[in-house]
Amino acid sequence: MGHRPFRELTKDFSPERRARIEEGKARIRAEVEREKAERAARESARRDEGPSRPAASARH
Repeated sequence: MGHRPFRELTKDFSPERRARIEEGKARIRAEVEREKAERAARESARRDEGPSRPAASARH
């Protein structure tokens, strides 16, 4: 079997199946964007804390 273009593999999908696929893609995109925003917020908070101080147990 040789390579087949993706559009050829999906050409017979029903409109309902295409809609479910699009809904799934939208959910995944939203999750990725939410995770990016959370990561950016954590990094921003970490920068705002300033330099980290050594742990109390490390001091004598």
